[in-house]
Amino acid sequence: MPGSGRSVDYFTVGANTNPTGGPVGAPGNFTGAESAHSGTAYAGIFCYYDQQGDYREYIQQQLQQPLIAGEWYTLTIWVSLADYSGYAVENLGACISSAQPIQSWLYPVLDNFTPQVVCTTAITTTQGWVPISYTFQATGVEEWITIGSFEIDLVQQHPAVVPAPLPYSWNPFAISNTNLNLGSYYYIDDITLERVPDPCFTWQDDCDAVNYYNSTFCPQLIVSEWWDFGDPASGANNFSTSSNPSHVFTQNNVQYTVTHIIWTANNTYTC
Repeated sequence: MPGSGRSVDYFTVGANTNPTGGPVGAPGNFTGAESAHSGTAYAGIFCYYDQQGDYREYIQQQLQQPLIAGEWYTLTIWVSLADYSGYAVENLGACISSAQPIQSWLYPVLDNFTPQVVCTTAITTTQGWVPISYTFQATGVEEWITIGSFEIDLVQQHPAVVPAPLPYSWNPFAISNTNLNLGSYYYIDDITLERVPDPCFTWQDDCDAVNYYNSTFCPQLIVSEWWDFGDPASGANNFSTSSNPSHVFTQNNVQYTVTHIIWTANNTYTC
């Protein structure tokens, strides 16, 4: 991010070394080994580092134009914890803002911005990718997307994980002598922001359960409702009559079709 003295790493098939002497290829590189979620490349950032208080790196992009007020969008990010990381982090996510978040060297955490897209559980997956997604209605001023960890070390939860042994015969960071086993490093791929039809429900994927929210109907008009999560392997949990249910899907990287039926006094609506 400009002005912070920090940068995003870029890993791609066919790449060998960077100026600090570490491989930046894909799948194998100085942080572990992971194939791209799609294509041939992905990015990587530190979301926590044990010996440099509040050290953070962020991915940031300005949109070509602000989002359209009143329209609905889905933001999806695919993430994977690097093999040599000694920690994971909770509340990894993205902030969609009108102003550009600015990171400084002296105060590197963007805790004055609130991410709308968060994974409330620690992502510990090192083999394969986990999606973080959020569907929202734009106000018309959103122009910047910033991805990373927005909590200071005092409140951030960073559970320890068992890292793969460091295979280094070289120094991965010649300047900072960084030991990846002391940090939480995430690969980031396939960041998409898509305009979607006006839904009659919204959802928040917290990487464990998917939480659904009725967004169109005033609760006082609803007589009853029914949810079918399209996940028969979950048994009786495949269905719900709650207004705001939560469902843990039985498989990752599988597209499920969720059906929401609402009965009012005069009509039936299916989403």
